[in-house]
Amino acid sequence: MQFGSKIKELRLKRGYSIQVLADLAGVSKPAIQQYEDDTITPSNMVLKKIADALGVGVWHFFPVKRKKISLIDFRDGHRLLDEQKEKDAILDIVRDEAQKYIDLLFILQERVEFENPLTDMVISTFADVEKAAKKFRKKLKIGEAPIDDVTGILEANGFIILTVNRPTHSPGVCGLIEDDGKSFPVIIYNEHQDREVTRKRFTILHELAHLVLIFMESLSKDIQEQMCHYFASAMLLPEDALISFVGKGRTSISFQELVELKETYGISIQAIIFRAKNIGMITDETKRKWLDIYESWQQTKNFGAYTKSQEKPKRFESLIARAIVERRITKEKAMELTGTPIDMIEDRYLNKSFEF
Repeated sequence: MQFGSKIKELRLKRGYSIQVLADLAGVSKPAIQQYEDDTITPSNMVLKKIADALGVGVWHFFPVKRKKISLIDFRDGHRLLDEQKEKDAILDIVRDEAQKYIDLLFILQERVEFENPLTDMVISTFADVEKAAKKFRKKLKIGEAPIDDVTGILEANGFIILTVNRPTHSPGVCGLIEDDGKSFPVIIYNEHQDREVTRKRFTILHELAHLVLIFMESLSKDIQEQMCHYFASAMLLPEDALISFVGKGRTSISFQELVELKETYGISIQAIIFRAKNIGMITDETKRKWLDIYESWQQTKNFGAYTKSQEKPKRFESLIARAIVERRITKEKAMELTGTPIDMIEDRYLNKSFEF
């Protein structure tokens, strides 16, 4: 990001010499000259001092640009009354929210560029999907451990996670935001239907699969969807972890063990059953029998609950809090970005801050 031309423009508009601006900002005259020449970039702290000296917010130095966004096809899109109209509505929401998100990342210099570790793989079989999930888990440095917060770990690795509330059958979509020749992966979760947390986690990872897996062109969309389901299950419950938990030589598994697996790994009991079949622990016949039993218990059994995370995106809110506390944006700008009434901004963000 180059700030020089904007600093010079604002300095001249106010009739300041380089020396006057340097004195007001508390930096050297040569430094101001170098900033304006774009030979060096001011740190966040120095940029804040220059902004204060010029009587503008730091936000002023960041141009607002319209992002080019492409979204992968809706799941269950054939059920929508007007699929294209719904896509356009989602695009508008995503553009607005992503614009705020990316501009904040630039202001705070917190941009994390995601590098897909699966670009050297072409997926043609379900065995390939299993390998891809293991490789992606390695990228996240989590080994065989449970993913306590899917949303949080993806946000930390450069993903933008957004939520919408749209009256559709599609639980999620995903896409890319193109900016300055680089891409931000975006996952959008639809909160319209009240879903259990385990289903939210599964949906987010299903959309992740659409973003990171490179499918052989001959594969049908139905098979690709099945492979994305497979990837989500493999991410939530690694093969070795399931085998280790259950143990070898078993002829049956208790209901309580299934509940414990659900509460530990954040995966539904139904998905655990499919996962056991996928890795060859049970036969297809056993899978169908277990699913029948599961369905018959729906009204009588407590299937437990995953409580480690509610899978709510947190990074945007965290960026807003930091930008306000460090006075990179005004309270008015925070109100514009968050929709929070201005009289609540201070209580929500500033009263909970500590000075260094």
